[in-house]
Amino acid sequence: MNPFELTTSALREPWRLWTGHLAHWSLGHAAVNLGACLLPLAFLPSAIRRQLLRTLPWMLPLGSLLLLPFLAGRPYRGASGLACLLWVAAAFPLARAGRWPEALVFGLGALLKSMLEVAGGIHPLSPDAAWEGLPMAHVTGAALGLGWGLSRASDPGVAPPESAA
Repeated sequence: MNPFELTTSALREPWRLWTGHLAHWSLGHAAVNLGACLLPLAFLPSAIRRQLLRTLPWMLPLGSLLLLPFLAGRPYRGASGLACLLWVAAAFPLARAGRWPEALVFGLGALLKSMLEVAGGIHPLSPDAAWEGLPMAHVTGAALGLGWGLSRASDPGVAPPESAA
């Protein structure tokens, strides 16, 4: 057993609430997650990106706590839940800035991925990958991203697009 993966023992070993998102099954798994996490951040203005990143120290353990009932004795390793959080969260400021193509790709992309996995049992990377997917990690991450985005609904940090008038 990896001492950093998220397991049901996280309530007795609370560091796992953070480190489960850092532990991975392989370097390839870590690279996929790193890319998925960096992509939405690259599209955000630096002020918004900083706001979002400042919330991660409390959102990561919250996501882990929400995920514990779904582990069913299996460990969780990976940042795919974090990636879904970032994708959904990024959609909100992008939409407010009038950047609809990017907002739709991130928001609907995370939603579609989660729906395919939970409802259809389809996991796009897992069949041939060297890691085990946990679809509820994506759902809980997306829910946290949704919460972050909705909490920033009137955030003046992103100006709406200028009218063509």
